[in-house]
Amino acid sequence: MGDTATVAILDRRRSLTEQGLDLLLAPGSAQRYFARSRDPDGVLHGVVGNAKHGYFEVSPNIDAVAFRIVDDATAHGIMKRIENLSAEVRPNTFLLPNTDAGGGVGYDDMLCGDGKTCGGIFEYGTWVNGGVWTTVEARALLAYFRTARYEDALRSAQQMYNLYVSTWRMDAPLKDFGLSVWADLDINLTIDAFGTAAGLVRGLFAYLYTATSLTLIPRVPDNITAMQQKFGIRWGPYSIRISTTGIASTGIVNVSLNGQPLTSAHSFNSTTIVLDYDGMPTPSPAAVASMQSNIATASDSVTVEIIFGGQQHQRKPVRSRFNSQEPTMPADAVLWFRADDLNSTYSDGSNVTLWKNAAMGSAAAVFPCPHNTVFATPGLSPPVFQAGGGVVFDGQTSFLCNDQPVVLAPEKTVVAVIEDKGSRAAFSSVFVDDTDRGLAVSPSGCAEGIPVVPGVPCSDTAARVLSIDWSGSDDGGSRNISHLRTIVTVSYNAKDIATSTVNGCNVQQPGAIVTPVSAGLSTAFLLGSRGDPASYGRYFKGVVHEIIVFNRTLTSQEYLDTVSSLQAKWSIPPATSCEPPPPQFNCTQLRLVDFAAKGLSATILNKVRAFVAAASANQTLSNTLPVAMAKAALDYNTGFEARCAGIVAGNISALRSTAATEASLVAMLQASTQMFLGLNNTVTQYRTNSLPGLPHDIAALWKF
Repeated sequence: MGDTATVAILDRRRSLTEQGLDLLLAPGSAQRYFARSRDPDGVLHGVVGNAKHGYFEVSPNIDAVAFRIVDDATAHGIMKRIENLSAEVRPNTFLLPNTDAGGGVGYDDMLCGDGKTCGGIFEYGTWVNGGVWTTVEARALLAYFRTARYEDALRSAQQMYNLYVSTWRMDAPLKDFGLSVWADLDINLTIDAFGTAAGLVRGLFAYLYTATSLTLIPRVPDNITAMQQKFGIRWGPYSIRISTTGIASTGIVNVSLNGQPLTSAHSFNSTTIVLDYDGMPTPSPAAVASMQSNIATASDSVTVEIIFGGQQHQRKPVRSRFNSQEPTMPADAVLWFRADDLNSTYSDGSNVTLWKNAAMGSAAAVFPCPHNTVFATPGLSPPVFQAGGGVVFDGQTSFLCNDQPVVLAPEKTVVAVIEDKGSRAAFSSVFVDDTDRGLAVSPSGCAEGIPVVPGVPCSDTAARVLSIDWSGSDDGGSRNISHLRTIVTVSYNAKDIATSTVNGCNVQQPGAIVTPVSAGLSTAFLLGSRGDPASYGRYFKGVVHEIIVFNRTLTSQEYLDTVSSLQAKWSIPPATSCEPPPPQFNCTQLRLVDFAAKGLSATILNKVRAFVAAASANQTLSNTLPVAMAKAALDYNTGFEARCAGIVAGNISALRSTAATEASLVAMLQASTQMFLGLNNTVTQYRTNSLPGLPHDIAALWKF
């Protein structure tokens, strides 16, 4: 800051770089975008539609928008291109590094070849070739905010929270096109995963820094009419805290600094605020010293209040894909069975022997099965109709199957609206094809496998959960769906990874890797039975209201639209929380065991508290790194106690399993211990080296 000579050098270097950017623009498109690279002979890599290297490269384009390398028109063109490629470039909300050059290879120009010939971590969707990098997603949020694509930013932040933050699995990179962590641990934590939150915060006001000023460009959605930032954004010796009122799109009408109108040193117009460094309040000596110190942390809090022109009562509804119209489901289902279609065909309690497919296919669900002699044995029966729109399977003998061959791909999504009424066997199938891919219900506790005696359950518990058939994973989730009308889904992707949801909440267990289907396509399906009744009797007991099957995985938006449509149709309220039920374990025992192993006793904690109290009495010492470390050690310990007690009481959401929850708590204890050990080592060095000034004063208060 203030080093104008260095700024001049960097400005010239940037100018030279920008002069060469035109050579990397993809030709012949109204929506100009950047290629990935250019060969010496002029061949561009990363031009969509080309026979070779015809992929779209995300990073240079997102970065050009996020860091304001291109003008507004080009920025909007790049983002429009990404929107047009949305299904390919962000199939699961997060942006991939690249789209596919063709044939599922991703890149076709790696040193080792393409995604298929290279294999391993270079396979498309795994690592640098089609995996998800949260640092790229952070820059994507900056681009979304710059171009007022607030819904894209919101979906990205929500996806990160729902899949990874709330489950303590903040890993990077993310495999399976962004659907699974790199390291399958109980808890994951990488600094990259904080990028989404950082991009969200910075995107709201841009924060453009120069050597002499800070420019703020508010990008606040109109449905936020009042906001207060309760944490500071560092700018030299200052900690900037921003608040806003009004509707951002109406423009800025007033700005105040620390409660006072801006002086002439600063400026603003309807869209932008420029704070001049020399016109800021005189910083405190402690804040100035912290800029050159690796110990001090002091800063001066500065408030910036922004007032926009509109008021809340004047706000018009924001039109969006979420609220501009009722959500609609994708139109390419291959199977679609709707029980309400049977109201004009069957009376209440009558046998359902024909359930027509409402999708584009022709195969109906019928009884008896014309193509499978195993179901010709006596005693097997069709389900019965329930007035109002339900097909009731008895859990013992009733089922339906297809009346003619139907093409079902290994990669598929199965969506069902069901009410389980007490299914008894593991993998009691609602829908299954002849490659054992489908959607089933299991009594909780059937994770060890199927019953060995026909009709004998592996658990008598009242709870039942959604199962992925055939996954090799545990039950499939901890959500009890018994005797509840709910929307359940199972999706199988091209990499033989299965995911499942209950009423919009992700419930799959770790390692849901399904058995590969070497034969490829399926030609038969069953409703209400697993297909091997003579061996296991795995019949679904309950009501099926609707079943939809797609020969592909759905995008995040298609999934949201489908669930929302079915919730509205069948009067199913959205889930109030996607968190699993609290586990049962002893917090006191967990704390004692871990603390005993680490040696961080109650005596040590009391000494750390005494150190913080003594240092905090001295204003100079209170804003130092050792004091911050001591406070962090105490905070982690306090956080463990509050979190553990809250989880057991059900006031704080648990993680995906008891093991993961315990691991997260142990991590807090370990963090407390490691913070203490690092602090003790630092102060020991102060003493050993007889360092003067602040280090000397800190060492005098450290009673270890």
